[in-house]
Amino acid sequence: MDYVFICVSVLLWLIRPQDWISVISGMGLMTYAMFGSIVGLWLREGGVKLRQFFLSPADAFMAAYLVWIVWVTGDYLNTAKALVPYAGFYFVTALALRDVRKMEWFFNCWAIGYGVVGLLAVSTLWGAEIVAGSQRITDSFGGRLCLNTWIFNNPNALGHGMASALTFLYLWLVWRRGALLKLLGLCCLCLILTVLYETQSKGGYLAAAGAAFCMFLYGKRRAVQLFSIAAMATVGLGALRLLPRMDSLTASEEGILGRFAIWQMAYATMEETVTGQGWRKFEAWIMTPDSGLIRKATHGSYVNVGADLGYGGLLIFIGLLYASLRTTIQVRLHEDDLRTERIRRALMALMGAYAISAWIVDRAYHMDIFMLAGAAAAFHRMLTVKKEKPDESATADFRPPPVDGQRREVIEEDIGLAYAELQELPPEELPVELRESAPLGLPWRKIRVADLVWIGLLCMLAIEIWTRFMRGYLPI
Repeated sequence: MDYVFICVSVLLWLIRPQDWISVISGMGLMTYAMFGSIVGLWLREGGVKLRQFFLSPADAFMAAYLVWIVWVTGDYLNTAKALVPYAGFYFVTALALRDVRKMEWFFNCWAIGYGVVGLLAVSTLWGAEIVAGSQRITDSFGGRLCLNTWIFNNPNALGHGMASALTFLYLWLVWRRGALLKLLGLCCLCLILTVLYETQSKGGYLAAAGAAFCMFLYGKRRAVQLFSIAAMATVGLGALRLLPRMDSLTASEEGILGRFAIWQMAYATMEETVTGQGWRKFEAWIMTPDSGLIRKATHGSYVNVGADLGYGGLLIFIGLLYASLRTTIQVRLHEDDLRTERIRRALMALMGAYAISAWIVDRAYHMDIFMLAGAAAAFHRMLTVKKEKPDESATADFRPPPVDGQRREVIEEDIGLAYAELQELPPEELPVELRESAPLGLPWRKIRVADLVWIGLLCMLAIEIWTRFMRGYLPI
């Protein structure tokens, strides 16, 4: 029951019927879903033990992140109460997605959610306008497509949502699937591309291209990677300039100048306070000739976290992304285990797209990153945690590929736990077919000094990129 409520939460977060269906308008459906998932987790067979909350590196970063927010914000009790939903969705997701089948349903809901959002948005273009008010908001942005829901009510937010969906939907519905599912996946991709194009979001175009390019590069030979990077730096950037509004992506563009002026304010705040102003407390105000002094968004999750939570908060936030992505990158799976491999790639695509979009839009405190980080922690558990009562037939559940070489897509639902138990066997006791691929699973179990060094270097790199761009924008 716990994972069912988590799946429902994904749909509620993306589709947000509570924002546009009058009968349920204003109802805290996400809160009810979180409460249901916590109850389901508590009542599940075997219960929940405290040590189960800290079984992956991402768990430690999430706990540190929550504690840091409370400490630097002050008003400890009220801040902690406000963080309960975020902590709840992360840890329930990490504990509820216990096997391949449950993780598949989790990502099925992401696919359904993005598909429905695409249909709701494109209905405005077709004159149907399922979500009332979308056309009005679209017109207010000069014809750039919007959806009248809380998370997609401006073209940049909708564009980045579709940018996250593109690579994910390709990997989930098209990559090594059957003909019927491929056809459905291609239709979904056409729908998402249409919505992304109509948002005319420069950041959305860049995020979509960056996410797709990174996923294409992953696993390729070094020569192919170098050639692809060279091609992207020349032909690829030239092609991007053909998209709507991309020709205005220059240092003199008013929106660009305003964005980096805000980045300067945020950086000055981080330098002056060291620990930031507190969770959700940084505000950027810009003087405009038409409207006077107005409040503007930070336009960047890393910048937002730095201004709100200081150097320490930014370091922990990057550490959380590092732990989630390292889990997906470092895991080794059997070549015929397509179900687990598809989950790995889907999770990598969503987390990678988030990490790229985080440079352009404010999504640091959105619920999706907490659920996705929780899914990465669940994936880590699935590959590393042994059953409390080992089954003697655990290794038998992992059936070697057929002798005739035909690929086998359907494997045991418990295969993730089988991976964890196979790692406990010495190589000489592994089945002959697996010895060349050993060790299978995920060798990274806990945070080490080298991980902290890498996270520190990534934090320094993020600050360097931040300061370079705000001091002098380099047009493509």
